[in-house]
Amino acid sequence: MFLLDPKNRAQSVIAALLCLFNILTNPVTASSVFTNNDGSLTFALNVASNSDDLYFQIKSPSDAAWIAVGTGSEMQDSQMFMAYTSADGNNVTLSPRLANGHNEPSYSPSIKATLLQGSGMINGSHGYGPGEKAVAFAVGIQRTVFKDTEDMVGTFTVDMPQAHGEAIVPNNATGNTGTKETMSPHTDNDYTAIVHAIFTCGAFVILMPLGVIYLRVLERVRWHWMNQLLAFAGAFVGGGIGVYLSTTYNKSKSFNSAHQIIGILVILALILQVALGWYHHRAYKRTQHSTPYGAGHRYFGQILILIGIANGAIGLSFAGNGKYIAPYVVVSIVVLVLTAGWVFFARWRANRNKKYGILSGAARTNPGFIPPQYGEYNSDIHLGSMPPTNYPEQQTRGFI
Repeated sequence: MFLLDPKNRAQSVIAALLCLFNILTNPVTASSVFTNNDGSLTFALNVASNSDDLYFQIKSPSDAAWIAVGTGSEMQDSQMFMAYTSADGNNVTLSPRLANGHNEPSYSPSIKATLLQGSGMINGSHGYGPGEKAVAFAVGIQRTVFKDTEDMVGTFTVDMPQAHGEAIVPNNATGNTGTKETMSPHTDNDYTAIVHAIFTCGAFVILMPLGVIYLRVLERVRWHWMNQLLAFAGAFVGGGIGVYLSTTYNKSKSFNSAHQIIGILVILALILQVALGWYHHRAYKRTQHSTPYGAGHRYFGQILILIGIANGAIGLSFAGNGKYIAPYVVVSIVVLVLTAGWVFFARWRANRNKKYGILSGAARTNPGFIPPQYGEYNSDIHLGSMPPTNYPEQQTRGFI
């Protein structure tokens, strides 16, 4: 059981008790103590000499996102005790968990926990035998825009015979006694979520609008479909990373959040979007006329871009990075406005050129281009083939 002391914000104390009896609160020195080099964690342990009960205390600065200790030297099959600040910020939440790999440990309902004023209690029994026992610890550092999580992790051993003593909760323990560091504390960065965001947001916010410009402004069909295939690949890879990422966190393992559902549907819809574009291109090369596939590809693609961008903002909220939603939305709006403005300008310019018989840039650079017809004459008729025209005779003046 852990408790965060709100009166000491600079060095708040998280106390833990694992026993079958009542809590004894007399301050004593722990039998075994481990203190991390930078002071980010202190673990103190007393093993009751007349029972299998363990009494331990964890101390960590209050600005840590969470702290945890667990049995064994790795996460696989480790029984962990995790604590973090409660929702109201005035206390601490205790979560006994079981780990099954390098992912977020799951809450274990088999361990009954009760928080008490000033301390806490967990009812249970472990039956540690003699000898050294490995303990793993971790301190969660607040996430940043560049890193999903940054954890300070390490391992140490506890001399269990030396830890035996009174059945009393350790209090204000410091230093290192009866413990030995086996793995130096180091940061364990996880960039998976960042990579997921780069691939998916890059596809919907940057590449797909760029593909629209290639086609509607620059009139480069090949550039358009190559760019959009690259965007589809990026979105597909990003979605796959998102599926993997969902399996590592408890809140996302059920795949029932709005961000996950929308993301999966959009990725599946992109397959249909690619198919519509391919069928339209194939039919257009044969008939040189617009097709229903083309209209569907055009408008369906615009809808998917908007939904994909919106789902990015939902994903930031789902990941607990709400402070980045506003900058993301601003950048997305700027990109969409610039893209739409460029497309409308290109359309206006094309209509003006058509009105005055000015060839577009694509026509000037493509010798095989067939310009549109204006009235009854075709603009590519050579002057030498124009039909003769009878003009009224004009009186001429001679020169002397």
